[in-house]
Amino acid sequence: MTLNLKIPVSWGELTQKQLRYVYEILSSDRFSMHQCKVILALRLAGVRIETRDNDGKAWLRKGKILFQASDSELLAIAHTLDWIEKYPILPVRLEMINGRMARHPLMNGMKFGEWIIVDNLYQTYISTKDVSRCKAMFTHLYPDKAPVLRRFRSFRLHARDASTISPEAMSIFRWVAAFKEWLPLRYPNFYQRRDKNAVTPSPKDIRDAMNAQIRALTKGDITKERAVLDMEIHRALTELDALALEAEKLRIQLKKQS
Repeated sequence: MTLNLKIPVSWGELTQKQLRYVYEILSSDRFSMHQCKVILALRLAGVRIETRDNDGKAWLRKGKILFQASDSELLAIAHTLDWIEKYPILPVRLEMINGRMARHPLMNGMKFGEWIIVDNLYQTYISTKDVSRCKAMFTHLYPDKAPVLRRFRSFRLHARDASTISPEAMSIFRWVAAFKEWLPLRYPNFYQRRDKNAVTPSPKDIRDAMNAQIRALTKGDITKERAVLDMEIHRALTELDALALEAEKLRIQLKKQS
């Protein structure tokens, strides 16, 4: 008997319900990544594990169909979800948390100054693993109340203890991480893809980079700082990208003249 299982092949194919379940499993400290993939692949395909034989084979059920799967077959199923270990090409996020609506996946409409705050919180979480930084990001990424009254799952800062990230917090972190992966594709002159082996920036590095961005846009005029921080994020990044391109052209020109 041949049984075709339909399993999503990318982050973008997940429904909101599926996306939340993926983060529930990934944020659990009970499973290895391989186990997460098996659990998720079967769940997303509408299959549940009934029991295991003494020889180790699993009995699975899809609807009224009961069938067996060996460990090698489960391994093959798990590999269909290898993509969950990578960030999506286009960011995805939970649309609603705790009755609040998420921003556009690419942060359209966000003020540049607010993005600087979110980026700072993200970098701090990377270096400290302080999950409260994810909750702080939540206030900036989910600014509006949902227009329809219904029950929403509450945002949880911690699942069980201070060192455990909740599904909601993981969703927020991975959303920002995917967005930062997308930025070099859209603004290649200003953003450079970060070396995976690079040292995590210190608070001072983050602060210096933030101030450098603001100075570039104000051209040293502190009276323009508020206007710069109030700029829409992509308008500001477009300008920074153009300035970076001009600086690179000038560098090449001066090198030729020397």
